[in-house]
Amino acid sequence: VGQAAEDGANIWQVDWKEPKERAILEILTLTDDLVRLERHTPKKDVKEWECNRYWARPQMHGKDGPVPYYVTLKGAGREVEIGAFLSEDERRALFDDLCRILPSRA
Repeated sequence: VGQAAEDGANIWQVDWKEPKERAILEILTLTDDLVRLERHTPKKDVKEWECNRYWARPQMHGKDGPVPYYVTLKGAGREVEIGAFLSEDERRALFDDLCRILPSRA
């Protein structure tokens, strides 16, 4: 897990190597106005999601997701997974970080 600051944006990058050298790469970019998640799959597909930062909400699905403590981002009419390949402790830490940087508007 890495973090870098570039041109006023916060960027988090997570790389994951699986046993067969298949790689997953997720890049989460935060600007003052925008949240953008880019996911590169093992098949080299690129999936993208972006949302106005004001409306972006992290969600934790304790036991009802594909993995325990499944984390998603919700906004712009979609809900997308983030960090599903991380360990349970890492997913909880990710959720805490997302809640800190994307505070609830409720």
